[in-house]
Amino acid sequence: MRFDGKTHKRTASFLKIGELSGVPNPAQTPARVTIMKGSDLAKAAFDAAMADRETAKAAILTPLWDQHAAMREELTAIAVDDSLDADDQMATMKDIAGGHIDAAAIALGITIKAAAPYKTEAGVKFPKSDYAYTPGDKPSEWKLRLTSTPGGTPDPRIVGAAVAALGPGGFRGNKVQIPAEDLAAVKARVLAAWRKANSDKDADEAPDILTKEGSMPDLAKQLADAQAELAKQTALASMNDAQKAYFSTLKGAEADAFIAAAPATREALLATFKAADEVVSVGGVEVRKSAVGDAAFALIKKQAADLATAAEAQAVAKYATMAGSPEYAMLPGDATAKAMALRAMDALPKAERDALDTMLKSGATALKARTLPAGHPGNGGTESATGAEAELTALTEQHMSKNAGMTYARAQTEVLKTAAGQDLYARIEGGE
Repeated sequence: MRFDGKTHKRTASFLKIGELSGVPNPAQTPARVTIMKGSDLAKAAFDAAMADRETAKAAILTPLWDQHAAMREELTAIAVDDSLDADDQMATMKDIAGGHIDAAAIALGITIKAAAPYKTEAGVKFPKSDYAYTPGDKPSEWKLRLTSTPGGTPDPRIVGAAVAALGPGGFRGNKVQIPAEDLAAVKARVLAAWRKANSDKDADEAPDILTKEGSMPDLAKQLADAQAELAKQTALASMNDAQKAYFSTLKGAEADAFIAAAPATREALLATFKAADEVVSVGGVEVRKSAVGDAAFALIKKQAADLATAAEAQAVAKYATMAGSPEYAMLPGDATAKAMALRAMDALPKAERDALDTMLKSGATALKARTLPAGHPGNGGTESATGAEAELTALTEQHMSKNAGMTYARAQTEVLKTAAGQDLYARIEGGE
């Protein structure tokens, strides 16, 4: 009885009494308490009964009592052990009972056959014979059930699920894993179940996965593939970064040949590839066709060409402007030739370039002084030019009159570019 008014029926499986106290007038007179040490009483009764039996039978049956008593004592100890949960208690008690049963059977000289193992699926217990793959007596290892009822005949739906599980996609995405050495036997058993479950169908309607030769594992091919993969990984481990990058561009037979080649041969193949690989420089950075692919390389190459064209146009304009400047205008030759000469000069080392530039400018100054007519503004002379100089002056002034605003120096430069001007220049140089 609980003090909160609630009651629970309980059965005590073990009772230990430390003290008994009695009173002359109990509160509940009809109450009775009977205490009996069952072990001794039962043993006495058992012994009395055995005394009436034949001595030979008593020798066999007497040990059964000892087994029974020992079993009860051990089971009781487990039942009151609070350190074990219910499942562990039941499993331990089952093992203890089984051990005593086996001992009793030995004492009686009889053989007790263990119950056949079974696998529980959705609360139903299926025997070993209902599965296609049973490598041992452990139900957890059994796979591919073929029946819908325990010990029944193959069921078409269940067999169909087993066939699907053996296929590439598996049953509902789950492919069963069967050791290669057992796969042929498992498929044969599933095929036999399929034929039994589909007796209305012809043998040639059986699923290909069960009948076709290609469905069996090709162990030789698997071994060859594994060896090839091992060789590939070993070779990759021995390659440097450049060789690995080159290998990543290879396919099929070329890749296989590179893997099989000796290290020195791989390096030679890499060198040949680099020599043949198209390269374009963009902003001082080399871009290889093999690194970026055909399409990207074509685009980069076009952009580089466009940049080069633009840079060339800027250079031409720069040196053409220099050629027409007053510093170089007196130099002989047309504008294009002078621009090319100035560009070549600009490419020289600084010391040589500066020296040549000084020489050209000095020569242009001297030539200007010689070709400027006496008394012409800016020359400071008072004498009139004669001979070839006079003719050059006349042509220069004539050219200036035809081109309003043109300076004398510019007009004379343009005259000197003509055939008549070149002839006059040669006569002046000759001392005329």
